[in-house]
Amino acid sequence: MKRNIERTATPPDRQATYEADRVAEDDSTQQQQEQQAKNPGAVQRPRTALEVARSSGMFKDYLAGLDNLRSIVNDCENRLAQALNEFYGTTEKDEQMFNAFNIEVNKAFEACNSCLDKAGHQAIIVDGQAPIATLVNKLKEYRLAANPEDTQLLLQFWESFKLALEQLQTIADDYERRVLSKLRTGCLIASSGAMATAKSPLSKAYEAEAAAYSKELETVRTRVRLLCHSAGTHMRMELLGKASHTERVLINCNDDFYPILCVVPDLTVKLESMARIAYQWLDKDETYLFEVSRQLRDKRSETREMEQQLRAEREKHRLLLKSVKSAYLMCQNSKKRLREITQELKNLEEHIEHSARERRAKMDEKKQKKEMADFLDLSITQTKMNYALQLKRQRLMAQIQELEEFLRKVEQEISSLKTQIQTKTNEKKSAEDLYQAQDSNFANMKTDLEGYTKKVQEMSNELRGVRQHLSHLESIQSLKTSPETVDTFYERPRSVKLAPSLMESINMKKRRLLKQSVKS
Repeated sequence: MKRNIERTATPPDRQATYEADRVAEDDSTQQQQEQQAKNPGAVQRPRTALEVARSSGMFKDYLAGLDNLRSIVNDCENRLAQALNEFYGTTEKDEQMFNAFNIEVNKAFEACNSCLDKAGHQAIIVDGQAPIATLVNKLKEYRLAANPEDTQLLLQFWESFKLALEQLQTIADDYERRVLSKLRTGCLIASSGAMATAKSPLSKAYEAEAAAYSKELETVRTRVRLLCHSAGTHMRMELLGKASHTERVLINCNDDFYPILCVVPDLTVKLESMARIAYQWLDKDETYLFEVSRQLRDKRSETREMEQQLRAEREKHRLLLKSVKSAYLMCQNSKKRLREITQELKNLEEHIEHSARERRAKMDEKKQKKEMADFLDLSITQTKMNYALQLKRQRLMAQIQELEEFLRKVEQEISSLKTQIQTKTNEKKSAEDLYQAQDSNFANMKTDLEGYTKKVQEMSNELRGVRQHLSHLESIQSLKTSPETVDTFYERPRSVKLAPSLMESINMKKRRLLKQSVKS
């Protein structure tokens, strides 16, 4: 199976990744079924993500790179054990033989210093290679009768110490060059680039632990370097640790005069601690990668669910927005109709008021003419027949009849207007009730829409955050499992041409497909 390298991808790229994860899980399930078929009675335990990934080939090259670093650390451990055995003259690690060797060398130092003391010379504190040479030279210079075996043992110890110091320094340099530098280059990659602005809690926790490992390794490496350097002349006692090896030397030997006996055991403990820290870092990095992969699966599933929910909520929001717009139009139409009815009612009221004024005027006019007609009737009966008065009375009576006819029409019109006003008043009341109901409904729907809009916006922001987290995890996985990163775990010549990363291959394939589509 090809290496599963992720990137900050568009949905089609993520879909391909989903398929890769599904295939890996299917392969794992198939392997479990095959094992169950071979051994039906066996109890099947759930497989861890790490076992699934290793067996299915996920991150194969990256894990192989980590294993390569482990093999380098293991090689350094083997060389360290070999150097320690050569220094103590044993074939395997034996604490009793180590202690016996230290006690024997301590006795030789004491015997030689005793010769100096008996001759009246000051004893020499052996805290480095230079004091050994000084001790041997003074024995020769003063021609003191030291035991040749003790002198020979000191010279052999000196040679063994120089060789061991050189070997341990080489191992420490290899830790620096072949392990520590590669860990910093390959396992701290999540701290660089655009990912520094969008770190997940998982990445922050890992980087804090990785930084602690790096700092601890650098501290131990510095103490090893300083101790090796100072052991050539006069060692710095504060650089010695409190490990069990060193404590046993201090108990069994005269540490005040011969602290050089603590150097090799202490350096061994320090280098062993470097190996232990390196293993912890490698294990933590591997766990981190699988945690990233696990969170990727979870975040992809979460992203799909959130996208589905957001699509459903957006559809509800769209329908609600459409309903709100429809309610708004209905409310505006009702408001417009209410204004029209109000205006019509106002016109009717003005019309009826005008008719009432006209009726009053005509009634006053009729009254006046009626009084004049009555006066003429009285005048005609009291005087002789007067044609002019009769003619005038006839005209007045005709005018009175016209006024009465006009007043009847006005009364009918006023009655009709009152009926229309009552109808319009009822219509206005209905229109007001309708408008108030629609306005209230519109206000409620608008409030619901605002709540839905806020909800959709919050879901969009949340989805954006999940996508950023997903992109961050994909970037980490892509960068950590890229050929360029994997190559840092190996000691290859610089002239070796690296294969293009999966991201570059995908981009190249897209460009080819784009060119083909343009040509067609």
